[in-house]
Amino acid sequence: MENQLTIQNESMTTANTRSISMIADQYKLIRDLLHQIMVQDVDFGVIEGTKNPTLLKPGAEKLAHMFRLRPEFSRDIHYLENNHISVTCRCTLFHIVTGENWGSCDSIASTMESKHRYRKSPRKCPNCSSEAIIKGKDEYGGGWLCWKKNGGCGSKWQDGAPEIEGQQVGYIENPNPADQWQTVLMMAEIRAFRAVVRMATATSGLFAQDMDDIQANNDVQDNIIYPKPASTAKRRPGRPKKENSHWPSEILALHAEITEHVKRIKKSIPDFSLLKDFPEESKKITAIIAVEDWGDAAEAMSDLSFKLDDIGKPVSEPVSEPVSEPEPEMF
Repeated sequence: MENQLTIQNESMTTANTRSISMIADQYKLIRDLLHQIMVQDVDFGVIEGTKNPTLLKPGAEKLAHMFRLRPEFSRDIHYLENNHISVTCRCTLFHIVTGENWGSCDSIASTMESKHRYRKSPRKCPNCSSEAIIKGKDEYGGGWLCWKKNGGCGSKWQDGAPEIEGQQVGYIENPNPADQWQTVLMMAEIRAFRAVVRMATATSGLFAQDMDDIQANNDVQDNIIYPKPASTAKRRPGRPKKENSHWPSEILALHAEITEHVKRIKKSIPDFSLLKDFPEESKKITAIIAVEDWGDAAEAMSDLSFKLDDIGKPVSEPVSEPVSEPEPEMF
């Protein structure tokens, strides 16, 4: 009798486990899906300096579709002070054919998260309400200017003007958190869905869910070479490079403006000595941009643009003979 029970238990264990070859076949399917179907920045995102890519919602949907998994969601909404909410969401995966429960995960999203709770408040023009206020340089009279090239009206104020310096700037509380309610509800569902898909399909070693997960698993090694989509798009002259696409619109506009100034000077005046200070100033601006201090970057770039704008304007004195010097590099 004891031998019969032992044989029965071994049989049940074998029936409820998967062979090495079955697991290998499953991982081959996942790798084929990753390389042949999934697209970077659509199904997964690769963050510089990390070993594992982040699994995005479309990629999680493709994994669930391949394994024939159907998600079901349940959520609890907690109403907080000042019109804030916190959402707890549970996502459960069921096999479409058998109805088997493949697992569930909980996730939380809240309007109290900093990206939803705070808003960046720049200085606004009291006259035209545009966000085009910049600090004037001392050599141009100082004070404050509503810069026309940024969509402003050209109004000026002296240093200490209360209507400008009295404004609250920087990050302030979002005056209407309810605007983010739908976003928070969706984010709670997406986070739970991505988490349970990774767990149910055993792909946590291939994908990270979010930045916190990436940092926690930064020491995980993986031999997979993640595919990158080939780009055939040609960059137009003067257009910022792709890696600079996160720059604010003001910085992008100033970059294009400075580029045009340099092109005009090089075309009309081949005396590169007029640009002798440009490389050094360009390096300083590059260093400021590297730490994403956009306020100081805008100020420095505005100053450089003003200086370049004056170079090459008609004067009574003849232009000096061209000299053979290397062309300045643009930051």
